[in-house]
Amino acid sequence: MHALIAEYYERCRARFAGVVGIVSRGPLEDVLPDLSDVDLRLLCDGVAPEEWSALDEAVLAVQRELAGRGSRECGLLQHPPGACMLLTELSHPALLHPESRLWGWCAGDEAAREAAARAAAAPWSARDEAFHLARYLSACGRCTPDPAAAGQPPRCRCRGALVHYFLAALESACCLLEGRAVPGRLWALARLAAERPANATLNAAARLIRTGEGEHADTAACPPFLHACRDVLHGLAPAVAAHLGMSEPDVGAALECLRQRADAFPPDPLLTLYNAVRFSRVRRAHFRYYLGMGPEADWLVANELDTLRGLLLAPALGAYASLACREQLTSEQALDRLGSRLPAEQMAAVQRLLAITRELADPARSRALLAEAADLYPCYHPVLEYMLAGVLQEQLP
Repeated sequence: MHALIAEYYERCRARFAGVVGIVSRGPLEDVLPDLSDVDLRLLCDGVAPEEWSALDEAVLAVQRELAGRGSRECGLLQHPPGACMLLTELSHPALLHPESRLWGWCAGDEAAREAAARAAAAPWSARDEAFHLARYLSACGRCTPDPAAAGQPPRCRCRGALVHYFLAALESACCLLEGRAVPGRLWALARLAAERPANATLNAAARLIRTGEGEHADTAACPPFLHACRDVLHGLAPAVAAHLGMSEPDVGAALECLRQRADAFPPDPLLTLYNAVRFSRVRRAHFRYYLGMGPEADWLVANELDTLRGLLLAPALGAYASLACREQLTSEQALDRLGSRLPAEQMAAVQRLLAITRELADPARSRALLAEAADLYPCYHPVLEYMLAGVLQEQLP
């Protein structure tokens, strides 16, 4: 797996010199063949705002080349890298994302390795706590058969829920218990199972994830087993709450305390805007890659439209309005404030993308809408870069 990711990096760098590193979202040891995919992040240096579209083209070409080999290992490359970050952003305190502590280094030059290591070593902060609390609490209510595994064997649907929800929540719970990033989801499962050797659910989860075998792998047993996993997550709440200074031995009361604590964190509009920017830089490659697939990718096409609506467009415009205008504005109002500073072509692209996100209720139109969004995206992404640069400039002393 490491060799494949290193090849991915070398091919991207050969096409686009600004690529200087590649990391995985978590340790590669957490990637489970036939179930998980590999979530990659690109680290870049010296890339001007107008150059991201060239990187997008390079990434799409590399993704098609390597995923198209058809090998079992290449099958883990189910999508292009999700986010791209500049090295200068990794060293900017206001842009430090909690996810960077969880990365697994894969390949790149020494400057990129050092930048990633510095980001991972930054002091634990309230932003980290808010991130892991949200992740833990969200997964507490989502241990149900994984819709992304529809059409796959029952064991994949059950294992998918375990990997994407249960293990993610265990990892975040361990991060909160230790006040630091822990070495991955499987590490968290092993730690908690070792601390609770009599817990049949943890032991069964470890066996099912590792081998795909066990009494819980069939369709009928999967939902009850996942409910038991959810009970495990709930059972961790008193310990997590106690570590955060809230002594509440009752599970329900502890969960409510944690929800209230999570709700008490103020909005972070700069991180919202930056998230949109970093996930947007090669987003068009995602659009075009899925559009080039058959009906089996229809749910991925719909998911990209949801990402456009829920991450890349309205939230980014709202965050910019909050930062630059010091107001809570609708997307249209925020766009009006930007209007005099944007070329007409960019303004029209944003307006049409906003209209596209309102048409998402019709699944039959999903492919046509995403294709149109892909055509418009080269005009939209520069708007995101412009907004981020503007608010960062205002924050300079």
